[in-house]
Amino acid sequence: MVKKKLGLGSIIVSALILVVFLVLAIIVIASCGLPSNSSTPTQSASSSSPTPYPPTAQEAIAMVKSSPDMSEYVAPFKQELDWKAEWVDDRWYVVGLFESPWGVRFVRDAIILDGRVYAYAPGFYEMRPPYEWVVSKAHEWGLTTLYTRLTPEIAIEQVKKSEDVRYALQDVEVLDAVAKLVEDNAEAQQWCFAFYVQRKDGSRAVLVVGGGLGTIGAKEGNYINEYGFGDATKAYWEIPLNLTDWVRSVVKDRYWKNVANLP
Repeated sequence: MVKKKLGLGSIIVSALILVVFLVLAIIVIASCGLPSNSSTPTQSASSSSPTPYPPTAQEAIAMVKSSPDMSEYVAPFKQELDWKAEWVDDRWYVVGLFESPWGVRFVRDAIILDGRVYAYAPGFYEMRPPYEWVVSKAHEWGLTTLYTRLTPEIAIEQVKKSEDVRYALQDVEVLDAVAKLVEDNAEAQQWCFAFYVQRKDGSRAVLVVGGGLGTIGAKEGNYINEYGFGDATKAYWEIPLNLTDWVRSVVKDRYWKNVANLP
């Protein structure tokens, strides 16, 4: 009987030891992880690899410069001045510095993602370097504006060619004029204008020029005949409410006297 009890005790002890080992094994396996039947999506090396593609900034710049979209996006320009490129996460940020035909330095940017250049792409403006990144690079070049190719003086001369403005100014004398760049990003460069004029009867007024179709300002760009504002402008003798404060400040700062149509 003693031997049977000892044998039973040994079996119980062995079973307990086995259970303990099984528990420990489960804990170790759980902490290390086992392959599961469900697959985890993986990204291609070109989109998630820490290794840049193309490998160098010089090659990334060369790829952007050879892009037909970038060539269209940059025109018109007088000369190419400099480039910067930076690999961030899974893509290249690239920005170029150019001189416009009117002597203004301006930038154009692009990204390279999965070996493809995204430059001028209407409707896909999110596929480009962050605005803050472009601003930081522009500041390194000493720029005070970004995408516009025009100075205020050139913008005034260009907007005078648009049909609506030309018609509004045909019977008045322009005494002074001011241009304000109200939007300057990759998607649009928009300007507002104020012309201080004298009519034939001697009265004075302000002609305000902005954009049509609900836009704030006149949109700078390539039009049928030349670069400028085309006919995408709207001239107002009745000063728009959203521009009243700006016009008032211009009248005050420029000492425009006896403005008959100032609200």
